[in-house]
Amino acid sequence: MGEKYCVLCGSGSESCDLAFSDAEVRKLEFGKDFDFKGFFESLESGEKLVVAGDDSALNLFVNKSSGLLAQTQVFYCPSGEGCDFYKDIAGAEQQPVFVEITHYIHNLPSVRMGLKARKFLNGTGLDLSAKKVLFGAKPVNVSVTVDGETKSYSDVWLVSCVNGRFCCGGMMAVPDQERLGKKGTLSCMILHNKSRLGTYFAFSSIYKGEHVKRTGMVEILRGHNITVSFDRPVAVLLDGEKLSDVSEYSVSKF
Repeated sequence: MGEKYCVLCGSGSESCDLAFSDAEVRKLEFGKDFDFKGFFESLESGEKLVVAGDDSALNLFVNKSSGLLAQTQVFYCPSGEGCDFYKDIAGAEQQPVFVEITHYIHNLPSVRMGLKARKFLNGTGLDLSAKKVLFGAKPVNVSVTVDGETKSYSDVWLVSCVNGRFCCGGMMAVPDQERLGKKGTLSCMILHNKSRLGTYFAFSSIYKGEHVKRTGMVEILRGHNITVSFDRPVAVLLDGEKLSDVSEYSVSKF
């Protein structure tokens, strides 16, 4: 018998088909009520941990396992819809295989909405699509405070605070954002424009990161502490999870 693997299967893992040759494998499903403390206590010596699932599954894992990982070596198998984390670290053209992510999941940034704070991997963004831009979506007014300096924007269609390049299901919100950059900063991308049609064309280019060329309607701010405030409650995506009625949130990274 070769190496030992324990595969934790979260949301989106149904399409994950890991093949292990000459290895001893055990699989467990996990969700919000999973006993992570008991799980880590049960890990056998030399057993490698693989987390399988989408971004929301990986987000749940890093939050629930906070303080429990110690020296555990962690691997990740992307599966399901919305794998922005994998796109960022491995490249969108690569085939999904499990990769080591140990060094990526320590010292993660945090987001606070109301009284609740949690870690995140990729970033936040308004729940928006090209179709919604054309049919029904309405812009908001936003104030963004970065390391103590506040700027206000009107006619905002999209605002994303990111730790990596991708967020919200494949949007390359900030093409030059470095997840492990030496400065340790987060980026906030604001897309604001009075024209619905002009916004549609800008938004359609965001998946390739080409929206940043439209400097008249796109601005990127960078810092360690960022607070975003809206003039009305909105729906926000956080690592693939939709959160409703958000009026303000703050992100931080050091």
